[in-house]
Amino acid sequence: INIFTKVLECPSSEELIKTMKESDIVQLEFWNHPILFKTLCELDIPPIRLLTMFHKNGLYNTNITTLKNLINVSDKFVFTSPSSYFIKNLTELHYQIDLPKLACVYSSGGFKDLPEIKRSDDEKLSVGYFGSTIFARMNPYYADIINDINVIPDLKVKVIGDCKNQSELEKKSQKFEFTGFVENVSEELKKINVNLYLLNEEHYGTTENALLESMACGCVPIVNCNLPEKCIIKNGETGFITNTTFKYSSPEHKSISDILLYLHKNPKELQRIGNNASKYVREKFSVKNTEFGLNQCYYEVLTTDKKKVFF
Repeated sequence: INIFTKVLECPSSEELIKTMKESDIVQLEFWNHPILFKTLCELDIPPIRLLTMFHKNGLYNTNITTLKNLINVSDKFVFTSPSSYFIKNLTELHYQIDLPKLACVYSSGGFKDLPEIKRSDDEKLSVGYFGSTIFARMNPYYADIINDINVIPDLKVKVIGDCKNQSELEKKSQKFEFTGFVENVSEELKKINVNLYLLNEEHYGTTENALLESMACGCVPIVNCNLPEKCIIKNGETGFITNTTFKYSSPEHKSISDILLYLHKNPKELQRIGNNASKYVREKFSVKNTEFGLNQCYYEVLTTDKKKVFF
């Protein structure tokens, strides 16, 4: 399948319509942006085959009627995390939507630019956070959480990349270190071996590419007990899923303090799980698997006729 890759910057309505007419498949990258809604509703869209990539998990703050209509106008509707199959009320809509239209393909671009970092069994625990720092994504209580961790002497959490909330985080905790913007992410990921990836419990993320990239570099992830992260992490094998209260262990999920103390005392486990994580994501979330999943969807869409789409 040939993918049309010409980039149209701020195209006119005429250019958009012309491009749609010339395309065998129109792929809509859906991010829930209001300008996207405005454009779709105002545009006189010609007959097309429509594949929609859904780049939000939809578990929270989703208008179920809008979602239903978006699924119904699409020839294929592709979730980018299996967690989206658990959208509240989605199963109740089974009689209003065409369920075979649904598919799931993680939107991973692979890791060819990230070197494989084989972790040794004598590394000291080094904790970081590699991910978005806006509080719609990062857990808003992150500073409070790490302030409560007293089992690791002189614990520091290195925040990798540009941090929009640096001043606010610095006021709340002295345990942060900030790299600022970095050109070479892998060089910074080499310096940590744990990604304390604690997200807002109602975040909108799906594939979690920052998490995957840190795992590909051998960092052990510690994540919340949120569905999107639970779909990625094998607890105790490729990372750790902590309980939602963070402070206390449960039979299924250990507290963050217990996990960090365990890794601190067991560097061979830190090595084993880090290497497991790298091997796992490089295989499961390879660009080859992304291509394979999308191609299956494309071939299916191509069996349909073009039709008018009304938003």
